[in-house]
Amino acid sequence: MKRSGARLVWPVFVATALLLTIVVMDVERATNSGEVGRGPATSAPDARAYSVDSGDITLNEGLRRANLRLPECLQEKLRFATAGDGFGYHYKLYLRLDSSEACINSFLAANGMRGLLQAERIRGSGAERPLSFRSLWMDEDIVTDMGWQLGPEQRFQEFSVGKPNLYSAHALVQHVPDSQNVVAYVYVFHGG
Repeated sequence: MKRSGARLVWPVFVATALLLTIVVMDVERATNSGEVGRGPATSAPDARAYSVDSGDITLNEGLRRANLRLPECLQEKLRFATAGDGFGYHYKLYLRLDSSEACINSFLAANGMRGLLQAERIRGSGAERPLSFRSLWMDEDIVTDMGWQLGPEQRFQEFSVGKPNLYSAHALVQHVPDSQNVVAYVYVFHGG
């Protein structure tokens, strides 16, 4: 009788040890790749993040989920915030991109953004217009907390791209006064 009990304990012990090894390896992989929150506890927060960033997902993960690409010229010239619903199903990504017209053009082209005004590319400031409509996201507290100026007196070129029931991305682009640069305010909603 002791032998049948010993035979049963050994497979349970091996299965438990194997399962524990898999769980530890998966947690270590997720932590090292930055998939859990902001990455390993020893890593510093991303200096490009607004103070209102939830930290639920990294910038790279937000960009990956929204299928957005950042040209090299924007890697250091951006600010961002993410906001989740607390359940991991839906999240919002906010990007502020400040760069040259050519760099912002490459961002729009790389992401297949089509202008709501049928604009193929950013034109001079004379082509900027008041917003054709106001979306609810423009009036969210987080937009105000980031200091984004999206009021009715502002003039923009509008661009968007999306896949139904997956994500939508909107970019409002305007010339920076007394500068050769343009600024883009990008909002992405990801569901599912």
